[in-house]
Amino acid sequence: MFVAAALTFKESVRRRVLLLALIMTVSFLGLYAWGVRSAVAHLAPYGHELASSIMRTQLLVLGLFFGSFILAFLTIFSGVGIVSSELENGVLQTVLTRPLSRTAILTGKYLGLAALLVAYAVAFFIAVVAIVRFYTGLSPAGQPLAVALFCLVPVVLLAVATLGSTSLPTVANGVAVLSLYVVAFLGGMVEQMGAIVDNVTMQRIGIVTGLVLPVDTLYRKMVAILTVSATDPLAAVREMGPLGCLSEPSVWMIVYTLLYTAVAFGLALRIFARRDV
Repeated sequence: MFVAAALTFKESVRRRVLLLALIMTVSFLGLYAWGVRSAVAHLAPYGHELASSIMRTQLLVLGLFFGSFILAFLTIFSGVGIVSSELENGVLQTVLTRPLSRTAILTGKYLGLAALLVAYAVAFFIAVVAIVRFYTGLSPAGQPLAVALFCLVPVVLLAVATLGSTSLPTVANGVAVLSLYVVAFLGGMVEQMGAIVDNVTMQRIGIVTGLVLPVDTLYRKMVAILTVSATDPLAAVREMGPLGCLSEPSVWMIVYTLLYTAVAFGLALRIFARRDV
C-alpha cells in the first residue's frame, strides 16, 4: 500500500497538470498580493479604521474563496482518472499482476494523491494568510482548525472522484464530479443569500446540496472560524453576501462530511475489488 502511495505521489508530481496548477497558483498569488496592496494603499490616506477593518477580513475571505476553487479543480482533474485512465491505457493491468491486493493498490493511490493535494492546500492557505498579514496586519485566530477544514476539501472530492473512476469512463466521471461541485457551490451561495433575506426555502436548498456533496460546508465553516475572532464588527463580517457565512454549518455537518468521505471511498474499494479488468 505504501509503495503504491509513494509511486502515485511521484507520478503526480511529474504530471503536467500539477505543473500548470503551480504556474496558475503563482500567477494568482501575485495578482492577489498586488490587489491587496492596492486596496490597502487606497484606503490608507482616508484613515477610516472601520472600513479598513472590514476590508482586511473580506480580502482574506476572498483569497480563500478563489483558493478553494483552484484546489477543487486541481483535485478533480487529478483524481477523475485514478482508476479509469490507467485501465484505458493498460497500466493498471500490469500493476495488478504484482503481489498486492486491489484494496492495497487503490488505497495507496488514494493516499499518495491525497497527500500531495493536502500539501498543496496547506501551502496555499499559508500563502494567502501571509499576504494579508504582511499588507494589512490581520492575523485571524483559529488558523490550525481552519487549515484542517481547507485540507478536507481535496480529501472529500478525491474520494468522490475515486468512486466515480471505478465505475465510469474518465471523461464521464470528470463531468459528473465537476457538476456535483458546481451544484454544491451554487447551493451554498443560495443558502447564504437565503439567510440574509430570511428565506427558508433558499436555506433548505443549500442544506440539501451540502448533503449531496459537503465541500461548500467546509468552506463556510472555515470562514466562520477565521472571522468570528476578527477585529471587524460581527454584523459586517457575517453579512458579506454569498462569500460569507451568515448560515454557519454545525459541528455535526463536519462529522457527516467525514462519514461521507469514508463511505464514498469504501464503496470505491468494494466496486474496484469486484470489477473485471
